[in-house]
Amino acid sequence: MQRSQMCGFMLMEVLIVIAMIAILLAVAVPFFPTHLRQARYLSMITSSTPFKVGVEECFALVGSLSDCSSGRNGVPLNIDRPPGHGIVHTITTATNGVITATPYTTGGILASDYYQLTPIVVGNELEWQPSGPGLLKGYAH
Repeated sequence: MQRSQMCGFMLMEVLIVIAMIAILLAVAVPFFPTHLRQARYLSMITSSTPFKVGVEECFALVGSLSDCSSGRNGVPLNIDRPPGHGIVHTITTATNGVITATPYTTGGILASDYYQLTPIVVGNELEWQPSGPGLLKGYAH
C-alpha cells in the first residue's frame, strides 16, 4: 500500500500569487517617489526645529523679536552644510526671528523649494506661519 504525498505548489497557485504581487506593485510603485520626496522635505522641516526653539527662547528672554537673529540670545548660528550631508543646504535666522531652510537639489526637490517660518507675536506668545514653494507643491501637510 503505497501512499503518494503531494509536495509543493500547483502551477496555478504560483501564477495567482505572482499576479497578486504584480497588482500590488502596480498600485504602490507610482506613489513611492511622492512619498520619498515628502520624507526628504519633512527632514528639512525637522532640521529647523532647534532654530525655532532658539527664537522662542530669545523672545522669552528679550520680550521682543528685534534681537532674535543668528547667534544672539540663544538662537543657533546659521548653518551651511557641504554637499553629501543630508538634504539641508542652509538654515538661517534673519532679523525678527524669520527662519529659512534651503535644500539641495535632490530627489525631485529643487534648491528653490525653501521652507520659511515666520514668528508672529500674539499676546505674549509666538505663533509660527510656515511658507515656501515646497509647501505649495504639497511636500508637507
